[in-house]
Amino acid sequence: MRDDYDHKEFLRGIKIAQEITTLGLRSLFTISFAIEEKYENHRWRRELPFISWPVEWEVKYYPSMSALLRGVVRLKSDHSRRVSFYFDGYCNLGAMYDFSDDGSPMPYWEIFNVSDPLLPSEDAGPQRVLMHEIDAFLKGIDDMLNGKVLGDDEDKACD
Repeated sequence: MRDDYDHKEFLRGIKIAQEITTLGLRSLFTISFAIEEKYENHRWRRELPFISWPVEWEVKYYPSMSALLRGVVRLKSDHSRRVSFYFDGYCNLGAMYDFSDDGSPMPYWEIFNVSDPLLPSEDAGPQRVLMHEIDAFLKGIDDMLNGKVLGDDEDKACD
């Protein structure tokens, strides 16, 4: 009699777990769709520019809740040399001080060096470029991958 009761309780527990899982998945999908709508995924699929990455780089993208797009670039020849980037369409993580005609923030890429965690923060500081400035975006990544400190050109010009 006790074994029969335990089995029924076990089956009842499985049914409850299945119902909770189904509700949880529905809630997760509802939240995911709400986030997609809030962050205008359809808009960014249209507006984000195509990027022709240099062949000597490997690029990895990964999901992010704080930025619309996040990734890491590393040299194929030296995996220890890496630069991280993200795309922020709403100035959630920072801001470009350029504003559009209607006063809304401008979407931008942020690039930062992750190759050497021992570098002082001023040497490893981030660089931001507007969304469509892909040449500047790629140059910033290349400079960081090759150990160039941001602002080197300006400093040399003053010598």
